[in-house]
Formats: sequence, structure tokens, C-alpha cells
Amino acid sequence: MGITVRSPHDGELVKVRDEDVGRAVRDKAGRIFYVLPRSDGKGHYGAPTRASGQKDEQRAIQMEERMGKAQDHARAQLDAVHDATGKRRNSSRGKLVILFFVIVIGSLAGYAVYLVTTGQVPWQNPVAATTDTGLKYEILKPGHGDPAVTGQTVTLHYKGSLLADGSVFDDSFARGQPITIKLGVDRMIAGFTQGVIGMKVGELRRLTIPPNLAYGNRAQPNIPANATLVFEVELLSID
Repeated sequence: MGITVRSPHDGELVKVRDEDVGRAVRDKAGRIFYVLPRSDGKGHYGAPTRASGQKDEQRAIQMEERMGKAQDHARAQLDAVHDATGKRRNSSRGKLVILFFVIVIGSLAGYAVYLVTTGQVPWQNPVAATTDTGLKYEILKPGHGDPAVTGQTVTLHYKGSLLADGSVFDDSFARGQPITIKLGVDRMIAGFTQGVIGMKVGELRRLTIPPNLAYGNRAQPNIPANATLVFEVELLSID
């Protein structure tokens, strides 16, 4: 049947599948957010992170209420449009003008909520870079605090997929079970370790890992030989 939620980034409505609850999805601008059930059982909401708590839920509910009121107000103005004789004006142009203001008010409200709750600029493009080793990383959501370094123990969520067809071969978000690793000590593919080093708590990155930094010509379950891998990684904590 599908679920409709508002993106926490700009308040735009996004339709997702029932099975997307608890998973990472994208809004119309391609920004990642998570579909989570409301604690009162009255539907779902869009959250900036998988580990979002009560504050994020309350912000989402407040966004829904504010944008709903703005739309109700615009509809009331539309109903109040009359001609000089007091009869309702049947004007397509007038309705289009009101509809335009509904869209503008809704968008501005969504942006205002986004700026207040996250302190980020919603139209800012993700920071992207390619390292000397050929690893490409994009910072989809900035974090805070000191960056992770070699030798530290980190806890994170990740989703791995193939660049070739987008098929997912591993997803800790879906399992609800983050992993804990010691950077540079625990055995991980080189590109994954390189991509996590430098991340901050709360940061979300997309790593595009070439074969020479992944499994090379060694095929793995659900991963063909010489495959380029894509990981979306969210750093939860640094110990």
C-alpha cells in the first residue's frame, strides 16, 4: 500500500514502501533519511538518522502540524475568494495563485524547521573527494567532535551494495545491529577502513571502493570478482 512521510530535510512528502520502515531512503533531492514508526503508533515519520530519538520524533510531528496549518490557512483563503457582488469567483487564475502560495509557504516552513533542528544548509551539495588510493567518499551528513583515527574502536551502521546494479549484499541498518571494529586492527577491506578513518560521530558517508581496495579478483557471496562496492556508513560512536 505504501507510506507517506515528510523528509526531515525540507518537509516534502515522500512515498515509500511498507518494507522501508527502519531503512534508509532518499527524498526527491536524493538526501538520505530513515522511516521510523511513531512511538504512539499513529503512523510513521522521517528521521535524519537510524538512531533518532524522541526529540527527532517531536520535531517531525511539529513539522507536520505546522505545514498542515499552513495548507489549511491557504485553503481557507481560497474559499474566501469572492467577486464584487459577494458571489464566489470561479477563477482558475485565482486558484492557481493560491496554490502557488500554498507550495511556497509549505516549502519555506520545511526549510525553516530543517535549519532550526539541524543547523545545516539543505541545498548544500554533499562534500565529495577522491583519495590518492582511488577511494571516493561523499559526506552526506556532517558529524561532530574529533575524527576517528587508526587504533580507535568505533561503532557504526553500514549498507553495502554493488555499483554495477545497486544490489545490496549486506545491511546492518535493516538488521538493526551495528558493528564495532578497531580501525586498522580488525580485518576489513582496505577501502572500508580508509573511508571510516576521519569520520566524526553522527556523520554519514557514502564510500565508492574500487576493486583493488575491496576483494579484487576474488569473488565473494553475492559479490562478483573485480566488483566496485558502494557503502553508506553512519558513525555512531568512538571509544
